[in-house]
Amino acid sequence: MPRELDLFADLMSRAVSNSATNSATEPASEALFQAISENDVATVRNILRHPENVDLNYDRSPTGDGDPLLVHALNAASGARIARLLVAAGASVSRGNNGSVRDKYEVKTPLWAAINTEIGAHLPHCDMDPADREAAKGLVALLLENGANPNASAGGQTPLGAVLWYAGCMATDNNAARSAVVSILLLLRDDYDADVSALSATQLSILHQVVDSHPVSASGPLRGTQSPTACNTDSRVSATE
Repeated sequence: MPRELDLFADLMSRAVSNSATNSATEPASEALFQAISENDVATVRNILRHPENVDLNYDRSPTGDGDPLLVHALNAASGARIARLLVAAGASVSRGNNGSVRDKYEVKTPLWAAINTEIGAHLPHCDMDPADREAAKGLVALLLENGANPNASAGGQTPLGAVLWYAGCMATDNNAARSAVVSILLLLRDDYDADVSALSATQLSILHQVVDSHPVSASGPLRGTQSPTACNTDSRVSATE
């Protein structure tokens, strides 16, 4: 038996044993969740060959407020390939966790999770390169092209506001990071008509500095923004910042 099939059989066995219900799709959905957790692209691809056997928006939380599969994949720095497979199979690009019993800052939509992971994970370490930049923009574009709402709020923050928050604390010596931020801001604002009316005065100021002036090669922090060291994936983004 090929390794992928052997691993798939093992995952299915564990999923069945852990299944809380007799739902027809839950064992395969749980196996898919576990494969995503392990970043096992081969097994994810194998399961998705029969998407009719899987709940593509599966949420394993018994209270119904957990991360759907796409958000679960996007939470991982290495989850972009799996996220693309899920979108191609038909996973909802709009459904996030419902946040009913969560801290509001843990509420995520797929688009918010992609921005948080693809941009936020790189900025504190100044390690974004041109390939990372193109991957970040491509993933955000993929979600938007498939119907993600550019104005959907997550924890009180819109995607545009989230990118602007990162723009205000990005490492100033990383031009790829600056270019990624500018590209995604332009994509949201100009190509998908993201609403700027809900932005704070500070956010609007950053938007004009970053996009309208295009300071991709500028040195020094953006005026009136946070220190680059303030930017990390654990920081809480407020809509009023």
